[in-house]
Amino acid sequence: MNRGTLRLSAPTRRLKPLLQTVLLAVVAVVLPNDEALAKDDLNLSWEGGPSNGDASASYTFGIPMTSTSAIQVVPSADYIYYAAHQGGAKTNTNSPGASLGVQYAYESDRLSFDIGPAIDVVWQDRKVGSGPKKNTTLASSTLAGPGANADLTYNFSDATSLDLSASYEQPDRYYYTRADLEQRIAHAGSFAVLLGPEVSIQGNNLFHQTGGGVVAEFAFDTSGTSLQLRGGYAGVSYSDSTNTTGAYVGLALDQRI
Repeated sequence: MNRGTLRLSAPTRRLKPLLQTVLLAVVAVVLPNDEALAKDDLNLSWEGGPSNGDASASYTFGIPMTSTSAIQVVPSADYIYYAAHQGGAKTNTNSPGASLGVQYAYESDRLSFDIGPAIDVVWQDRKVGSGPKKNTTLASSTLAGPGANADLTYNFSDATSLDLSASYEQPDRYYYTRADLEQRIAHAGSFAVLLGPEVSIQGNNLFHQTGGGVVAEFAFDTSGTSLQLRGGYAGVSYSDSTNTTGAYVGLALDQRI
């Protein structure tokens, strides 16, 4: 076998510039660079309402594409619990879950958003919540199916922004939407305090909750840390046409990596 210099044929030599261009394009997409949008985030949150609550943790892995766009992979875990009224009986549902989402993200000075599908797995446990058979298990099941997530932020100015978020989990038919308008009320260096009103809607086929209140955000631009505290009042309607009202509170920590 001749182990001398490898010589390219004329057609192969003509393809060489094209192959180099394709290779450079692949490297530019896969490997982060200073001009590409790279956003990794750790998010922890909890919210408790009149008869329900939700704790979640997620990590966003950003795969930069351009200076304004990226593909994001988002593994997450959550724990949803709620009480529901059915035919005069009260049931307590506990639903720990996990999901893996893939989404497209865009970010500019004015507008940023992300949207994409997810695969959700829910371990659901329902028990009697009152009466002589309290804590008796009614059903335990493992459910899996598709989901979807979307977030949008629009900056009207350097001091005012609108945030919209929505998610849906098909396994337990759980939906969640929130809108808040934040106004910067204090600013010192890289630290800012924002305050504004919010409204939220959430639930599934067993209950529906509508809430409104106030959100306060403490943002540290240098470290990429954001802490939100929220609270307000919510009304809940159940599938058997009964209703209840009460306060809700919540907090969320977002850390850009």
